[in-house]
Amino acid sequence: MKLLVKVLSVGIVLFSCAVNTDEAIKYNNDLVKKQINLVKLLDKLDECFKDTSCNVKLMYDSIFRLTHIYLDSLKKIEDFNGDSTLRIQFKKLLESYKHVLESDYKSLITLYYSIDSIEYNEDTIKMLEKKAKELYDSLNDKIRNANNQFIEHQKKFAEKYGFNLY
Repeated sequence: MKLLVKVLSVGIVLFSCAVNTDEAIKYNNDLVKKQINLVKLLDKLDECFKDTSCNVKLMYDSIFRLTHIYLDSLKKIEDFNGDSTLRIQFKKLLESYKHVLESDYKSLITLYYSIDSIEYNEDTIKMLEKKAKELYDSLNDKIRNANNQFIEHQKKFAEKYGFNLY
């Protein structure tokens, strides 16, 4: 009888772990889907700078609004089993994206639209190219660092709840 109780107890614990693992995977994936959406849109914004038929400002505004929508939606997302770490880190990631949009991308857009009003000469072109490269490198570094920090917390979350990140 004691053996049966122990076996049943272990089975219930294993089943509970599996349910928590599946729920943890879904919780993680729901956040990552939002991250992927934003990264894809940021990539499109980068491409938009090269395409004269693309409205850079419209693309920027759309991404900025979506970032705010995702930040607001976090108020409705509950902690996972009392663990707020991943939600808080995702909020920090979104705030990093927002900061990059408000600073680096906004400066890059200002530079992009100012090109029409600038008198061209070789020095001006070199200066514009240098400034654009500096801004682009800066925003890429900030986004890469924010993504890497989030990934580190995802790894800890995955380890805690028994799943692997791919």
